[in-house]
Formats: sequence, C-alpha cells, structure tokens
Amino acid sequence: MMNLDNNLKKALNFFNSKQQEKSKKILLNLNIKYPNDIRILNFIGIIYATENNFAKSEFYFRKTLSLDSVNKDALFNLAKALSDQEKDIDALEIHIRFVKLYPNDINGLLNYGLSNQKIGRYNDAIKIYDSILEINPNIYKVYINKGVILFKQKQYEKSLEYFEKAISLNKNIPDAYLNMGLLYFELKDYIKSLEYYQLSLNINPNSFEAIKNKGLAFYELKNYSKAIKCFEEANSLKKDNSSIIGNLLYTKLKICDWSNYNDILKKCFQLVNNSNIPIAPFAFLAMTDDPFLLHKNSQNYIKKKSNINPIRTLLPYENHKKIKIGYFSSEFYNHPVCQLISKVIKEHDINDFEILGFSLGPNIEDDSHKEIKSYFQNYYDLYGKSDEEITNIVRNLEIDIAIDLTGYTANSRSEIFLKRLAPIQINFLGFPGSLGSTNFDYIIADQHVIQKEDFEFYSEKIIFMPDSYLPNYSDRSISSSKIKKSDFDLPDNSFVSMRRPIIPLPPIARVFNFKSSNAFFVIQSNCFLYDSEEPPKTSVKEAAISENNPVPAITFVLIIPKFLSRFGLSDKSPVVIYMII
Repeated sequence: MMNLDNNLKKALNFFNSKQQEKSKKILLNLNIKYPNDIRILNFIGIIYATENNFAKSEFYFRKTLSLDSVNKDALFNLAKALSDQEKDIDALEIHIRFVKLYPNDINGLLNYGLSNQKIGRYNDAIKIYDSILEINPNIYKVYINKGVILFKQKQYEKSLEYFEKAISLNKNIPDAYLNMGLLYFELKDYIKSLEYYQLSLNINPNSFEAIKNKGLAFYELKNYSKAIKCFEEANSLKKDNSSIIGNLLYTKLKICDWSNYNDILKKCFQLVNNSNIPIAPFAFLAMTDDPFLLHKNSQNYIKKKSNINPIRTLLPYENHKKIKIGYFSSEFYNHPVCQLISKVIKEHDINDFEILGFSLGPNIEDDSHKEIKSYFQNYYDLYGKSDEEITNIVRNLEIDIAIDLTGYTANSRSEIFLKRLAPIQINFLGFPGSLGSTNFDYIIADQHVIQKEDFEFYSEKIIFMPDSYLPNYSDRSISSSKIKKSDFDLPDNSFVSMRRPIIPLPPIARVFNFKSSNAFFVIQSNCFLYDSEEPPKTSVKEAAISENNPVPAITFVLIIPKFLSRFGLSDKSPVVIYMII
C-alpha cells in the first residue's frame, strides 16, 4: 500500500508540473495492478479530460461510480465530461444526483445551471443560479452566466448590468469583457465591441474567441486587412476550425487577395466534409457550388446555431375564413429582397388571403419600407425580441403559412422556425439554397436552379414555379440621366467590365486575356466604400501581369448608386462575363 501511495504522489507531482504523459503512464500501470482503486480510476479520467479525450474520461469516471455510486469527485467529473461532449441532457441526470447529495456545492450547482443553459432551459438555469446567489452573492461566474442568458433573450440592458456586476466583483475575468464585446457587436456598435475584445485580450492574449470576434468586428467595419490578420492569428491558435478558415478565405476575396486560394479552399471543403463546425452559409456560397457540401454545411449551421429540440409538426388551424400568410424578413427596406417581393405581396387576393408582415431586422424607414408596409394587412416589428417572445406573438396570431425571406443572410433569425411558427413553413428568396432543416417544409424554386439530380441535397420539399422562381419589380423606373465613360475619366474607346471582388483568380485573370491596350477593369462594389484601399488594386494588377500580359491600363472607380442605369457603362461584347453578386 505504501508503494501505491508513493506512486500516486509521484503521478500527482508529474501532473502538477504539466508532465501528463509521465503521470498517465504511472497511473495506467497502477490500474493494471489495482483495477478497482477509485483514486486511480478517477485520476486517469481527469488526465484524459485535460487532453480533451472526453470519451475515455467518461469511461473511467463511470467505472469509478460503479464501485462507489456516491463518489463526489467522480459524479462531478462525469457530469462535466458529458457536458464537454455536448451531452448535456445525459449530464443532467448526473448533475441531479450530485446536487441531491451535495446541495450547497457551488461548483456543482454552477455546472448544473450551465448544462440547463446549454440546452435552452433558461428558466431552470436562472433558478439554479439564483440558488447559488442565496448561498454566496459574490460568485462572479453566476452573473456572467445570467448575463449570457439575458443576452440570448435580447434583454440587452439587463444583460449589460450583469456583466458589469461580474466585473465589479473581479476585474480580471476575460469572459466578462468578451461577452460585453459580443453584446455591443449585436447592437452594431463595432467600435465599442473592439474595445471590450481588447480588454479581454489584455488579460488573456491567446483567447481564440476574443481574437476571432475581433476579426468579425473589423470585417463589419470593412477594415478587411485587420480582419484577415485576426483570422490568421485565430487559425494559428485553433487549427482546422472551418468557421475561421471560411471567414479568412471570404475576407481575403473581399480585397481580391487570392494568395493560397486553392489551398485554403481545399481545406475548407475537407473540414466541412469531416467536421460539424460550419462555415457561414452565405459566405460558403461564394466558395463552391457542390450541392452535397452546401447542404451538409447548412445542416451543421442550424444545429450549431440553436440548441433546442425542434417542434416537427403543428396541427392546422380550423375555422379560418382566409388563409393567413406571414412573411418574415430582416430586409423590409431598400434592399434586393424587398424590391423583388414587394409586388408579390401587393398582388395577393385579400378576399382569400390575410397577409401579415413580420420585421426581424432594424427599422430603416425609407420609401421602400413605407411602400411594402402598406401592402400588409397587419405589420409587426419583432426586432430585438427574444425567440420565446416571437413564438408567443406569432402563435397567438394563428398564421397558416410562414415564409422566411431572410434565411442565412444578415440578421438571420431562422432558428425561430424550429419552434414551429406555423403548420407550413417555407424557405424563399433571401438564401438561395437549402436551410438544412426539415422544419422548413418547402423551398420555392424552378427547374433551372434545382436540377433533378440535386433533389437529395435539400431538406425541404421543392415547390416548382412554372418558369422562374425569382419575382421582380416589372415597373421599376430607370434613371433617365445619361452616364458616360468620360464621367469617370475613362476613354470613350475603352473596354469596361464591371465585377464584384468576390471572384476567384481564374475568372479575373481571363478578363485580361484581351491584348488591347484599351482594356479597363472597373471594380465596383458596395464593399469598397472608399476607392483608396490598396490591396485590391495591387492584387488585380498582379493577376493581370501573371497572365503574361503587358501591364494593362486598369482603373478603379466608385460607381454611382443608379443600379440599372450604370450598366450603360459596360461594353456589350458577348465575351464579357457580367458577374454582379
């Protein structure tokens, strides 16, 4: 027994000095000799947990509990190992056993609350956190966790109060500053979010989450060069994270940086195919048209975005004199979706249909907003409301068909449809692809955009329109002002191609196969609000030269916002590829 105790001390010393392999070797050898010693079993489980090998740690903790069912350390560690594997529903059973035996153990209660929080049982989590504060009102982690729940419920002011309370208790907790950064990011105050991410990094310089989110804030500020640096740094900390690599590639394309394009793209495809970490689906559309990868990525995205169990069916409502259709969008203002859908909403026969509009995005009260709002019989502003609030409002209205016009684009709230807002739910227009969830019953398309061989890559059933699925505003006016090349200091005999920068190198380079010295390449994009950004200019010129062309005459101009009339600038040669995305 003395030899056993000495070896356990030796293993502990190695573990504390971060020599885990030596510690593990001693313990595994001891386990052979003493297979039922709970100290050895629990210790081995802890080592595997620190190595993120949670499946093996779970095995050893369960074996410990088979020998001692009330072992405090084993119960605590098993619940945490299950939670670390995202098995929080299984973890709850162990948490309950633990808190019944040790009701005043604050760390056990914290983990119990966190598992409830992770699976969306927010009310239960808050009750547990409040019970901790009754034991000790100065536990800063409780305030952080409650703040996160309030943040998810869109109660931003209360959330901010809890984060500030946590910081007042402990000014050296990076998670509090990180969450405040996330809150201000959600409020679109990207400058302030950067300040809090930096405060988090001042305490923990290697925080993957803070660096990643700092990159996202720079991206929203259109400071793409700084965003790229952040994504590269985050990638160095956590390799093989498809979300980061996807953000990196998409941002590089924004400034026409095609360096290592094929290598990064290949890595993206491998990670999406082999992991459950998604790339932002709208960005992924710019990287591939492979239907299998696009569908799998959307499936991973909706699973990652929401931790609730979907409600698969909702019984049809009876005794409705008219069919109630609800259109849900974050873009009821001067936006392509609004422009395309506006007249569709207007033309519904109100004798048969009741048309309701649900705004999920910020209120931008321009002429387009006022026009489309007038076409709805009833209009509801849901921006800033929690998922639960939206579900209650919509369910009480008893709509028959819910149509999501936003999908996985900006200000997406597609997770609310997992709770079944209507008996029939449809994906349409905003996101040109499958949303990866069978909670969307249908997608509206046509036989040109979805081919028969691709049906299997859609979670939704497909409603085929007879010609084109894409509605349009047939009487949209075109500016009568004449736009001339000379308005942009372009020679009248010059060749002009208009393009967005999110195009891989080969199509860009092919433009420069024209040997004419009069070829002009015009970068026009909402991305370039300034035309002084050097990276895209340099990259485009280098791409041209790399095709063994003489140095071409390339100019960069800001195109005026007359969307249709500006196409008069483009040459109509059949070899020109127009790609306005």
